[in-house]
Amino acid sequence: MSSFDMSSPWKKCSKSGHQVLIRAVGIQRIELEGADNGEILETKTERYERIGDSEKAPIVVQKMRKSGSLLDKEPMEITRNGMIPFKSVHYDPKIKKDVLNQTHTEIVKIGEGGMGVVFRAKSLEDGLLYAVKKSTREQEAKNFLSIPPHTNILKFHEAWTDNGIVHIKTELCQKDLSMNQNEKRIWTIFLELLSGLSHLHSNGWIHNDLKSENILISMDGRLRIGDMGLATRSGEGKAVDGDGRYIALEVLGNRCTKASDVFSLGIILLELSTNIFLPNSGSTWRDIRNSKIPERFFDGVDEELRELMIQMIHSNPDARPTCEELIEHPIVKEKLKNIHISDFFPTTEGSFRGPLLMKRIPKMSSDISPPNKIQRIEGTSTPVRTTRRLSLRDRGIRIRDFGDSGENLSSTSNIASFRSNQNIPDSIRSLPTLPDIQRTPGNGSNREEESVDPEEEKTSFKSPRVSKTPTRSRKNPTPSGTPKTPKRN
Repeated sequence: MSSFDMSSPWKKCSKSGHQVLIRAVGIQRIELEGADNGEILETKTERYERIGDSEKAPIVVQKMRKSGSLLDKEPMEITRNGMIPFKSVHYDPKIKKDVLNQTHTEIVKIGEGGMGVVFRAKSLEDGLLYAVKKSTREQEAKNFLSIPPHTNILKFHEAWTDNGIVHIKTELCQKDLSMNQNEKRIWTIFLELLSGLSHLHSNGWIHNDLKSENILISMDGRLRIGDMGLATRSGEGKAVDGDGRYIALEVLGNRCTKASDVFSLGIILLELSTNIFLPNSGSTWRDIRNSKIPERFFDGVDEELRELMIQMIHSNPDARPTCEELIEHPIVKEKLKNIHISDFFPTTEGSFRGPLLMKRIPKMSSDISPPNKIQRIEGTSTPVRTTRRLSLRDRGIRIRDFGDSGENLSSTSNIASFRSNQNIPDSIRSLPTLPDIQRTPGNGSNREEESVDPEEEKTSFKSPRVSKTPTRSRKNPTPSGTPKTPKRN
């Protein structure tokens, strides 16, 4: 071993050249044994090519059973001090509608999971879009209320119960991390998740369900740790089974600690950086926990990041680094100093979709536009009339007047008709106003919207100095009271 900073928990190994956790030196691995079923580790791409979607595990949706203690009672708001009657200027208990439908509009289902259903809804109070999760887990709302706010924790707004169903209102995000396999931002992803997880651990909380689907990308491009339904206080001794693909070995033995969260974070990094398919059982599940991962998966992966991941998914929880120790890692400290705003995910102001089934929609300057109104496509500097549909469609984009109706947003065909701003060709970004764009006939009041004959259009573009004054037809004589122009000899 080489010389090192006495205050650092890490030390550089002279043999491997990597940083090792000093206190973990000598801790033996816990080897998992079991029958070999002949399976081998593979990437997600390889698995899809082999079996397609035929063996894709469906999402198991648990039927929401209304809590007997909350059933048929008046709506109650969940607060830190307990339950209080729900009050809002937009809610009237005499109206036979639930709280959500009275206080929000444009309610669209955007996601469904094993613990609830998520809706996008527009608040009548401030006109902003939010995500509202319906479930029966009142504890999740209480957890959100108890956890101090943080940049990398999903922003909680309010929660209430209505007819036995718990409603949790949070910020609306672009999509979850499982839909963005981006190894280019892997260090930024690691640093943001480490910051959020460190915040939870330092405040005495264990998440217990870290996975890609529970990591959301906010509208401002930052990562948010969400779904606090299985979160517990550190030291409570409760063992909670999360997703089998991400849980550590000790969780199966009713031991749930902060180290199990670190393990799950390491598995997330492994998944994003190598595109490995994560099994939830079998011999390949054991291979990952025994660190028997073929070298081919780490082609192109940063060596320091690889060593960190291997230590984070160590089979012995005592050998895993804590969040505080990870922050003190020399490479992590250097990355934190050099992080830039461009390293984060792009911001999206016009995305109305939630954690699941997310597609980016180019934002228009207004939601509802009359037929002859000029709109601007986000990312372009040229005004485009809504009547010029054919030429834009030929260039790979379609303009649609998305109103406030949730039906348009929930339509798969509508989503597929748009492209994200990053995919808009340069020819569209700097689209000039050209006469070859077909115009639709107008009502006659606006000359620009009328169909123009090509020959007529050529005449109209001639210089006034050489243009001829059109002669009047004999069938349309000069109006009375107007002197006739004398003919010149």
